Amino acid sequence: MELFPQGSSTRYGYIGYPGVSSTSLTLMNQFSSGVLAFGTNNTNHVWLNSIGKLRIGTSSPTATLTVGIENGTIPGELTLNPTWTSYCQ
Repeated sequence: MELFPQGSSTRYGYIGYPGVSSTSLTLMNQFSSGVLAFGTNNTNHVWLNSIGKLRIGTSSPTATLTVGIENGTIPGELTLNPTWTSYCQ
């Protein structure tokens, strides 16, 4: 499925395979400065920006992976193994 939000001549995104011989199912935003955003209940919660930084719970990344808000008012929770959890503030 291709997405043409501003007319039929320029594809801005797609869900599918990027090439004829590709085996990778892809969800793609083709804007050079765009993000992929995922959310529920009409609110975005996860963002992947155009340079590969993944943000969970914040719209402003400080690293390749940012979980929670940078100022520490909302802590991130990471479960690294089935029996070990680390709480970060």
